[in-house]
Order: sequence, then structure tokens, then C-alpha cells
Amino acid sequence: MQNKSILLFLFCISLLYGDIHLKAIDLSVPNHAIGQSLLEYEDTTASMTLAKVRQLTKNHFKPLNKAVASHPFTKSAFWYQFKVVNKEDSLVTRLIVFEPAWLDSVNITVISSQGQVQTYEGGNIYPYSKREIDHYLTNFKHDFEPGISTVYLQVKTRDPFIVSLSILDESEFLSGQVEESVYIGLIYGGIISMLFYNLFLFFGIKQRYYLYYVLYLSSFLIANASYNGYTYMYFLSDYPTVQNWLQSSGIYLFMITALLFANSFLNLEKYHQILYKITGFLIFLSISISALTTLFGGYHYHVMLSIITVMIVSIYIFGVALFSWLDGNRSARFFLLGTTSGLIGAVITALTVMSLIPFSYMTYKANDFGMLIDAVLLSIALSDRVKITLEKTRIVEKEAKTDV
Repeated sequence: MQNKSILLFLFCISLLYGDIHLKAIDLSVPNHAIGQSLLEYEDTTASMTLAKVRQLTKNHFKPLNKAVASHPFTKSAFWYQFKVVNKEDSLVTRLIVFEPAWLDSVNITVISSQGQVQTYEGGNIYPYSKREIDHYLTNFKHDFEPGISTVYLQVKTRDPFIVSLSILDESEFLSGQVEESVYIGLIYGGIISMLFYNLFLFFGIKQRYYLYYVLYLSSFLIANASYNGYTYMYFLSDYPTVQNWLQSSGIYLFMITALLFANSFLNLEKYHQILYKITGFLIFLSISISALTTLFGGYHYHVMLSIITVMIVSIYIFGVALFSWLDGNRSARFFLLGTTSGLIGAVITALTVMSLIPFSYMTYKANDFGMLIDAVLLSIALSDRVKITLEKTRIVEKEAKTDV
């Protein structure tokens, strides 16, 4: 009797638990990052159709239990199921928005309370014109029938698997983009101003490390604009394949220019021959990994190894800067500070997109903030190095006059 009571209690708890996670999303209010309302199923074959998925029992789908879905690099397709309720007597139009911008394939099926079925498809492997509104994030617009509708999502991507889903009124979504525009303006405005300032200095001073710094900032902007979808929106709308490869190729370019800048600024060839050779090897290795995965591994391995390699390179440059400073290189002090902020940002973002730490807006964007601080401090480091060089030149000239 006691065992039966325990089983009945557990059964009631399971029903209560299931009801919580199957509660329909109210369309009368904005719904951001609705992961807590999603049920998730992993299709390891990445080939199941909606008909097969609908035949699965409820036990196959598990509550996501977090605002944003995230998994390590995977070739699986993930299916999500949730319900929405339209309390009005007429159609309610809502935008369905997916973040981040790099998701390859998003398929949506909406089944109304009357059994009407409507499907949509989009993502980075599809033409940009499939997006309902002109925006760098994948988005769809749907007219929800009165009553409760069931939504099925299938998401596949060769990039880091992160899915943040929001259902909003279009005006609500666009008003929220004002804050995002301020953030984009802060990051890009700051870095572009540093880029042009140091480019003009290069034309005047003619020091090679200024040129490498400009290339370093330029490569970051290319990488950042590509994996955030800005290049797809403004330049590559008709070329989804080029857009996808630019996302990972930009990361390799960023690593290579970072190594070139560190090598030149710290003057490793003159002061640290071993580190100079190691840096050269890492540049060669980055180029080789990019080329070999492009030719033989495919995009999935190209982007996966780019993120792993950028963590290794960031740690290496930090170590080189620290060693140079401890070895008496005065000009390495601001370089070390800038490299530290860049390292922290790059590692946090890399760990986030690989699902090794919990996803949040700040951890996802940590690389952007770290890079802005990095750009300012490295610009100061360049000015500091020029100042130190001029001081040494004056001392040498003074000693030469004294000898005469």
C-alpha cells in the first residue's frame, strides 16, 4: 500500500512538472528568450521529418529548463516544441526571431487550434530575401489563429550551437533594436576611430608595427561583422556560402594579424629569437589549419578549430607579453594590459559559444568589450613605445656629443 502511495505521488509530481513546462506562451505580452517554455529533442541522425517527430512520445522531449539552448559543436539536429495562446478573437501577428545570426537552418511549423499547418524555412544557408524584415537576425512573421497553436522548430548549424528564441510584436522588436544600435555604435565607433588615428600615424611615422595594428583592428571588424550577420545584411545578401566561410575565415585572419602585431611591437626577432620562431610557427600553423580544413575537413571543422585556435593564440600572446615585460621591455607594459583584456574577453566568449560556461549576453559579447579596451590600451602602448624610442634616441645623441 505504501509503495502504491509513493508511485501515485511521483506520478502526480511528474504531471505537475510537465504542465509547468507545457504552459502556453501568452502572445499578448512580449516574450524574450523563451527557452524555459521549450521542450527539446536531439535528432542525432539530423534526418527526421516532422511526421516522425510528431509520432514521438512525450518522454522523448525534455524540458530545456534554461532561457537559451546551447550545446557543444554537434552535427545533430535539435527539435523544439512549444505552445502559444492567442486570447483575441482575431489573428495576432508576431515576429519569431532567432539569435545568434550564424544559425544555418531553421525550420518552423505552426499548427493552429483548427489543425491548419504552415511552415517556414530560413537561416544562413538560405538567401537573405527569405527573412520577413530586413535584419541581420533570422526572423519570420506569422499570423496566429485564436486559441492554442503548437509550434515545432528544427535547428541545425555547423557553427557553435546556441539558440535564443523570441516572439514579439514587430514594433516591440524594432524599438529594442535602438539599444542594440547604441551598443554597436559604441564598439564599432571606438575601434574604427582607433584604426584611422593609427593609420594616419603610420603614414607619418612609417613604423611597421603601426601598420600591423591597423590590420589587426581591421581583421577584428571583419570577423565581428561576419559572425554577427552584418556582412550578410549589407554586402553578401545573395551569397550565403561566401557569408558562412567568411565567418570562420575572419577568425583565422584575426589570429594571424594579432601574431604579426605582437611579433613586430615586442621586437621578438631582435630580443627573443626563440619566441620569434614560435610566433612564426603559429602563423604558419594557423594558415595551414585554415587551408587544410577548407580543402578536406569542411566548414564544420574549419569553424570549430578556428575557435579552439583563437583561445590558444590569445593565451600565447599574453604569455609573450608578460615575459617581455618581466624581461625589462618597458614598452610591453600597456601591451600586456591590452592583451589581458583581449584574452579575458576572447576566452569567455569562446567558452560560451562552446557551451562550456552558461550563456548570457555579457559572456557572449565579452570579446567585443574586451577588444574595445584592448584597442585603446594598445594605441596607448604604441604611443608609449614611440616615446621610449625617442628618449633612447636623445640619450644616444647626447652621449655622442659628449664624446666629441
